[in-house]
Amino acid sequence: MISFKSFDRPDDVPGGYAILSHVWRDKEPPFDTVLDLESKGTSKVNFNCEKLANCYRLTKLYGFHYFWTDAPCIDQRNSTELCEAIISMYQWYAKAVICFAHLRDAPSTDAIRAHNSALRNSVYFTRGWTLQELIAPPHAILVSKDWITIGEKEELTDLLEEITGIDADVLAFRRPVSEVSVARCFSWVAHRETRRVVDEAYCLMGLF
Repeated sequence: MISFKSFDRPDDVPGGYAILSHVWRDKEPPFDTVLDLESKGTSKVNFNCEKLANCYRLTKLYGFHYFWTDAPCIDQRNSTELCEAIISMYQWYAKAVICFAHLRDAPSTDAIRAHNSALRNSVYFTRGWTLQELIAPPHAILVSKDWITIGEKEELTDLLEEITGIDADVLAFRRPVSEVSVARCFSWVAHRETRRVVDEAYCLMGLF
């Protein structure tokens, strides 16, 4: 059963935590819906919430008790909480012990290094928020649309640089992003899209 616990800072989570990086669909489980299900003692995630169920499964598989994902963990009705979440987003990804990057359009059978692979063409690499979500975590695992491991970020930095333009040394933590020029950082986001215009700026927070 999935239940909720509040922590003020990443370092407060005992034993560390996993975090989910993903592209939003039109309908994501909101904070109030998930809390309502928890209050009713719902023991099975069965409300069009495959992401939560699979993230929970992977979190347990890797030996952690806690995981965080944006939509159900941020009360977007509360403007203060939403603002704080946006400001601290980079830190939550940076302090996660492990990040699961879900590529909803890449099958587990994909020949990822092929010229026109599904991975290379994934919508994941075209969204604004996934920029910092890919850079910030020291350890990230890319998972396919059916939630099977594609590979670890550390092993795929050359391929990810080809796809995103993000320097392999930055992805591998051989070079801190703080040493990268502002112009270079802006080039990484130039062809990415966000739902809201203001998110074009918000998704860069933490990089400078």
